[in-house]
Amino acid sequence: MEQTTYHMFQPLDWNRLSKPAQQAWQQADRQLRKAMACAQPTYELLATLDSTPHTEVDIRDSISTALAQRSPYSYSVTQEKTCLAQVMRRLPPRQASIYEIASGVRALLFGQREPLRTFNVSIIYLPWLHIAPPQPDNPVFRRWCDIDQGPPLFAALNLYVLMLSAHPFSDGNGRTARILFNLLLSWRHGSADHYIPLADIFKRDPGRYEELMARAAADGSHHRVLAHLRRALTAYAQQIQHIETPREDDLERAVRLSQAHAQAQASHLGLNETPPYPVGVDAVRAAAQGGRARQSLVQALDAVAAELRTYGRISYVLVRLDDLLAVSCDTPVPVAYFIHLERKEAFTLHVREMRSRYKEVIHLQFAVFTGDVVIDAKVLIGLASLYSKGADNRSTPPAIVHGFDAGDTN
Repeated sequence: MEQTTYHMFQPLDWNRLSKPAQQAWQQADRQLRKAMACAQPTYELLATLDSTPHTEVDIRDSISTALAQRSPYSYSVTQEKTCLAQVMRRLPPRQASIYEIASGVRALLFGQREPLRTFNVSIIYLPWLHIAPPQPDNPVFRRWCDIDQGPPLFAALNLYVLMLSAHPFSDGNGRTARILFNLLLSWRHGSADHYIPLADIFKRDPGRYEELMARAAADGSHHRVLAHLRRALTAYAQQIQHIETPREDDLERAVRLSQAHAQAQASHLGLNETPPYPVGVDAVRAAAQGGRARQSLVQALDAVAAELRTYGRISYVLVRLDDLLAVSCDTPVPVAYFIHLERKEAFTLHVREMRSRYKEVIHLQFAVFTGDVVIDAKVLIGLASLYSKGADNRSTPPAIVHGFDAGDTN
């Protein structure tokens, strides 16, 4: 019978590492810093990268079986990057605990907070290994600044493995851990433009990362899995630096993909590269200032968003891409705000007046989240279909403009 003891990860102390180990981490961090200056890779580009450096390890059958049922891509980069941008706009205090910051990040991801896990959980491919709820002495309750030591990559991977090991939430620990990893890197490097796609990087060498994590959970030694992750990220960084990819913002990327879509190349596009296209509001504002987007429309989008924030939280805005780019257009265009209402009665009283006030620029629509996943998904699908046609009934791609809310991680 296999053991059931779960060994909690204790973050590595930078000052206790050997000199060669410190040098390896410093070199890997320099490589990753260079990669973060490069353009964000697409899913198709990620698929062309070589697998991560081979680590000699026998992968148990339960892991191989579980991984065989997974998608080759995580398709999570856009959501995670959007969440990171929200956190970066309103950075939490570095004296806060890791758990407090993680809880705020998870709330942004899922729309609501979840209390600390109070029951045992197990991993799908290690059902015999029970993970008890985090106890008061768990490192996840330490201050953020206490784990932020050594090169950024060293600290970020320490944080990432800690979140996976502590498993403070019943669900969403992996996504939260990936965002925290990128948050620490962005915090230290001062930029969040290039989001490191951890899930997709590790999927290039399926099974080894999971096997090494499983062994670390069983024997308490995490040095080997951390070394494997470091090598995987070094390989990613080195390959990204040698790929000629032009830098482009969200709006430029949406335009490029819409042109490819219009030229009947849609079959070559991945799920994350088909409409509706996610576009950060900062890219839209910059385009308006540079004369590449309709300024009156962008100003109206911001003005309406400022009013709506008094009633709740804005998830995103649906608008036709062509309408954003129609610089010389002066006719009103449809715009749909997807919102989580907190003051529904007050909002209802002002809807008609708000629509009337902005009618010269936009035809306002509001999609209020119900909390029912099926209903909310159907509303988005229905509106996205309507926004895929222009005034002349010509096909046009819709855009999802996000980032209007700064987010609150406290």
